[in-house]
Amino acid sequence: MAEALPRQIYVLFGADERERTRVHRRAVRATSARQGWNVTEFPCRRVASQRGRKLSVLSRGDAANLYFGLHHVHSAVVVLTPAVVRTDPARQKVRDDRVVGIDDFCRYKAWLTRRGDDGRLPADWANQFEAWCATPGVEDHRDARCFPFFSFSAGVEAKWLDSEAGRAAFDRRHGRHPNRRDERKRGWQAANSGSRHGRDPVAVAGRVLVLGFHWDVQPTYGDTRLPAPNQVWRIRQRGYANVYPDGYVRGGHGCHLLWTHDQSEELDQRER
Repeated sequence: MAEALPRQIYVLFGADERERTRVHRRAVRATSARQGWNVTEFPCRRVASQRGRKLSVLSRGDAANLYFGLHHVHSAVVVLTPAVVRTDPARQKVRDDRVVGIDDFCRYKAWLTRRGDDGRLPADWANQFEAWCATPGVEDHRDARCFPFFSFSAGVEAKWLDSEAGRAAFDRRHGRHPNRRDERKRGWQAANSGSRHGRDPVAVAGRVLVLGFHWDVQPTYGDTRLPAPNQVWRIRQRGYANVYPDGYVRGGHGCHLLWTHDQSEELDQRER
């Protein structure tokens, strides 16, 4: 059985569609209020990418808050406007190849729904969410679905981890727990019980993980640049960083910040 965690609803909508989505947002709030669920709204700013595509982009700070929240409650993400997240928060201009869709950003960590072709949310979305909450999505901390794929560089094999065959294919490419390696040749060594640092318990899709679980991330050769939703770290050769499932990074030996959350907040404010 999944843990009895609080329920949290996150609503994403275009900042330029505030009026057009008002009815839907009110309906989500009304349904959530009847269930005793909290609701947080994230307006996404519409910007033109370098190729001229119009994209609704979640701010760096909101992306970090959303990703953190997904790992501490049972989360539903209600998408009223298709949204993307920057894969490099230090970049001001939005590049088509440097964003990830909200579906991939939240994959394995939350239940997600969106408006259909008729412009409406599923009438039974709340029941679907409760059914999802009743079934744990991961086995334990050894499950590859616990990785923060914003930081762990992986290919399409990371999209199929809900099946045993998909997890086996992932293990063949990246190695098995506790020693894995991402596409940028960074080693992800799962911390053993004696090396886990405290922090509030982290959950993935309702499964509460062992307290303090994280990975020691090290480059195989040279330096590496490690992104988080609103930070960027540099890890020197023979250095390491502690990376947690909820995206939190604790710098270790030979590791320092290239881009801080304060710099992300400054850019977010400037772009509003």
